[in-house]
Amino acid sequence: MTDYLSISDFAARAGVTKQAIYKRVDKDLQPFVQLVDGKKAIYTSALQLFQSTESTPTVDQHPENKLNELNRPLIELYQQQIEMLNNQLVETVELLKSAQEENRKLTDQLIALSGDFSGLAQQSNMLVAQAHDLHWQAQIQAGKLVESSEQPEPQVEQPKRSWLSKLFK
Repeated sequence: MTDYLSISDFAARAGVTKQAIYKRVDKDLQPFVQLVDGKKAIYTSALQLFQSTESTPTVDQHPENKLNELNRPLIELYQQQIEMLNNQLVETVELLKSAQEENRKLTDQLIALSGDFSGLAQQSNMLVAQAHDLHWQAQIQAGKLVESSEQPEPQVEQPKRSWLSKLFK
């Protein structure tokens, strides 16, 4: 507790009352306050706030800077992880762009092939119709076409009867 003073000791060194210290604990003294053995203690560098109103604690004396020094290896590790993840993100975005470009090319090819297929289907239908016409023309010329009077009449299918109607004919 060498770097920290109790409220009473701090007030005595600063030349003010304890009440004045308690009023400022939640304001400008907040960064310097810490619980030590269940009691509020104030970092000694906060005395500069009472020596001159224009003077502020230097960067080296601020308690948060000591924490930053302790956390520096962890911060550097996190920065390395962030950089690695950013690089992976850039690679993933590039892969996604190339996959989208490949997808666009394949879609264009599919559209072109579907147009070709549609044209081929129409040609096939026309060829089938022509072959059908040629077949009938060949049968007519060969005299093998059956006259319409010789064609058997189509059989009319009797409507189905229910088992009840069959029972009471």
